[in-house]
Amino acid sequence: MAIGRMRVLGVLSWMAGMAVFLQLAACSASPATPGRGTGSSVGSSCSPENVTQACVCADQNNAAGSQACTAGAWMACQCAAAPTSGTGGGSAVAMADSGVVDAQKPMGATSDPPGNSSPVRFDWYRAPVSGGSCEAGHYVGKFTGNYYTAISLLGALPVSSTDSAATLGGPILPGLEFTLNKKPGSEILAISGGKIRGTANGLYPFEIDLLGNLDCSTGKFTGTMDGWYSVAGIKTPFLGTVTADYNKITHQFINGKWTLHEPQPDGGFPPIGMPPGGSGDWNANLTKP
Repeated sequence: MAIGRMRVLGVLSWMAGMAVFLQLAACSASPATPGRGTGSSVGSSCSPENVTQACVCADQNNAAGSQACTAGAWMACQCAAAPTSGTGGGSAVAMADSGVVDAQKPMGATSDPPGNSSPVRFDWYRAPVSGGSCEAGHYVGKFTGNYYTAISLLGALPVSSTDSAATLGGPILPGLEFTLNKKPGSEILAISGGKIRGTANGLYPFEIDLLGNLDCSTGKFTGTMDGWYSVAGIKTPFLGTVTADYNKITHQFINGKWTLHEPQPDGGFPPIGMPPGGSGDWNANLTKP
C-alpha cells in the first residue's frame, strides 16, 4: 500500500510540473502586442462612446496608460514615453503621441487618448472698447482769456464768464451754457440757446450769443460768437469764432479756443495801438441729458 501511494503522489507531482511548464511556454510563445497593453483587446466591442479605462503598455516597460472606446470598439492603449535625461542635469519633458506632454503635468503622466480630443477649435476675439457717443442735452462751462480795447490804457484786460442773475432777485444763470440738439439721421448736433456772460477786468460786463455745430463722426466743434461789452453804459459790438474737441466718453467739450474782434465801420479810422479783440480758452460739461 505504501508503494502504491508513493506512485500516485509521484504521478500527481509530474502532472503539476507539466502544467506549469506548458503555461510558461504559452506565455513566451505569445509576445505582447506593441501598444495594446493589458487592457481590453483592440477591436473588441465597448460602450458607451468615448469611455476610457486604465491599461498598461507592455512594449513600454508596463507604463500606465489609457484606452478609449471609439466607434464601439476599444482602441490601442496610449501611454506616455519614458522620460529621458536632458542637458544640464535636468529631466527632459516627456513626449507622447509625437507631441510634448504639458510641462505642468507630473513626469510620466499620460496624454489624452485620441477619443477624448476634437479637431474643433474656437477663435476668441476681444470686443473693441466702445468709442462713446455724442450726447444731446444741457451743457455748462467756463470762458476765460484776454481782451484789448482802444479805450483801455492798461493793455489787454482779463475776461471770464461769471454766474449771475439776469434780473435783480432772479435765478442765477451759468456764465456759459447751451443746449446740444441732435439732427435726425445725421452725425451733426447743433447748439441752441448758447449764452456766455461775464466781465472784463471784473468791471465791464459782456454778453455773447453762441452758435455752432458738433460733428460727432470727427468729434470736432466749430461755431460763431456775436456779442457786446459795455463801458459806462455804452455797448460796443464784437464778433468771433470758436472751436473745440468733444470727448465722447466723458461728454465734455475740451481744448476749446475762441477769438474775437471788433468790426470797424467803413471809412473809419483804425484804432491807435493793437486792434481791438481778444482770445482765450473755454470748456463745457454735460449736466442734464
